[in-house]
Amino acid sequence: MARLTRLQASADVFAFPRTRQVPIQDERQLAMAWQVVDAVKNVTEVERLEARGKIVARAKELNVDTTKWLKIATMSLELSSLSAMSLSVPTTENHPNKMEFSGVLTKVDQASDLAPHGSYGKKVLIPKDVAEKALPTLLGMGIDLTTNMKGHDRKKKIGVITAAHVDGNDVRIGGFFYANDFPKECQSIQANKEILGFSFEAERILVADLESDPLRIESLIFTGAAVLEKNSAAYHSTSIAAQAEEKEMTKEELAAALALALTPITTRLDAIEQKRIEAASVADKVANHAKALKDTAAAMQAAGVGCHATRGHAAILNHMADEMMAEAHRGSIPSVYSGMSMYGSAETGADTETKKQLKELKDGLDAANSTNADLKTKIKDLEAKASSGSGPDRKTIPPRITSLMAKGNITLDAGEKLSIAALDAALKSTSLSTNDRLELKVGLERAGLLQKAA
Repeated sequence: MARLTRLQASADVFAFPRTRQVPIQDERQLAMAWQVVDAVKNVTEVERLEARGKIVARAKELNVDTTKWLKIATMSLELSSLSAMSLSVPTTENHPNKMEFSGVLTKVDQASDLAPHGSYGKKVLIPKDVAEKALPTLLGMGIDLTTNMKGHDRKKKIGVITAAHVDGNDVRIGGFFYANDFPKECQSIQANKEILGFSFEAERILVADLESDPLRIESLIFTGAAVLEKNSAAYHSTSIAAQAEEKEMTKEELAAALALALTPITTRLDAIEQKRIEAASVADKVANHAKALKDTAAAMQAAGVGCHATRGHAAILNHMADEMMAEAHRGSIPSVYSGMSMYGSAETGADTETKKQLKELKDGLDAANSTNADLKTKIKDLEAKASSGSGPDRKTIPPRITSLMAKGNITLDAGEKLSIAALDAALKSTSLSTNDRLELKVGLERAGLLQKAA
């Protein structure tokens, strides 16, 4: 078709009719127009948006295939001479809601290790000059994070980018996370920063050739970034460093921190206490049967029948009664007699089989108590800091067990554990009933205050 001069042509044949720029009369002009929209001067962002709409509409009128045009409409790319940009941020010492970070966002002049999401399965390459031109668009953009640290969640912004510069082949950024607003997320970043990196988010991305691999990016606008695992990133060498501001804690803050750290332990102990209350009803059902066994054993001993100290019939009946009550105190209705064990030793002593069962039981308890080593270390550090001041008492055993210990004149220093033999000896001189003794022994065992059998 005949071409019209700029003055002759109607404003409708321009992508920007107000300024009469970027003609869109034929297929060649349309393809060129799509490439230069973002470079046109003296127009508004609204006019740019309308221009793209006019170009697409005109292409449909002329049945122009747009699949080869230089475009990638919107992508979130997983990418993790000094040219620098920065954003002025007021300096606030000991700010409670700032955890500063810095790191490599992406690489320039080299292809990505993997094909990022949205790049049609192809690797990407950002030239240094393109990255430098786009630096200002990074400032003030948010940092987001997913629960599994493997992708993007643009609706969960946990921080902000305040500085960006190109250093060699690295695009480096700095800023801060909102430490108080997202405490768990910031703690997780601190703990895992060696395996974490950045991934940028961008829109209005133009590439030189959609058929090439890697795709060479000609221009882009940064819209944010995400923190994620390096092995999920297209550039595996992106990195992150995060540092919380140090500050001295008051006694009140330390006490609150200690209480928070102890919450899992106190919750567990409260659960044990609730279990004890529930087990009490089971013990009531079993008590009469256990008493009947002990009455029978006493009658046999009085008649001189089955009187061997450890293997006699009377001794076995006493053991059976003790086992039944011990299992009842754990909340279970007894169904199987397992033979001699630690629960009968308060009445009749222990043998080799008893020690073996005791060791297995204590080994299992010890393994369960050591599953949270990191938490225990933190608690120890906090307790050391609080040693000179007041702080919350550490709950170690349920109130019921504490009461039974008092009745039995049993005291334990910090870190001290009782041997089975010492406990048996102490119980013999008390007025505690057999049920109370068994309940005390089970309670001390659960609290980890009984020594392992030799």
